[in-house]
Amino acid sequence: MASAGNPLFSQLGAQSANRWYKSPMMPGYNTFTWTLKVPYNTYSWQFFITKQNWNPNTPLTRASFEPEPFCVNYVPVDSTPLENMSTDCVVPPRTGYQVILGVWTVSDKADAFYQVLDVNFGA
Repeated sequence: MASAGNPLFSQLGAQSANRWYKSPMMPGYNTFTWTLKVPYNTYSWQFFITKQNWNPNTPLTRASFEPEPFCVNYVPVDSTPLENMSTDCVVPPRTGYQVILGVWTVSDKADAFYQVLDVNFGA
């Protein structure tokens, strides 16, 4: 999932409980900031989190994540963010190693950009 199916980035899809550095995180209010290298008219930012019982020793799939985003930020029509875009979200309760998937959907073409965050709750 993190490699977007591109064989050039297959190492990003490698997954194990100890493979990636995990940023400490607490549930509740958190701010997610995207640094934008190229501005695009934006439709939304969405954030998904893995299910509490996901298996960190198998490759990530869409089924690893909760079906609904825990946070959505819809942008006013034809709005183009500048260099940084921050979204305040309420992260649901979790324990241990989890993954957050951020999706930046642009409005003027059928494109989206993805970011995967490895986080550790309660550490």
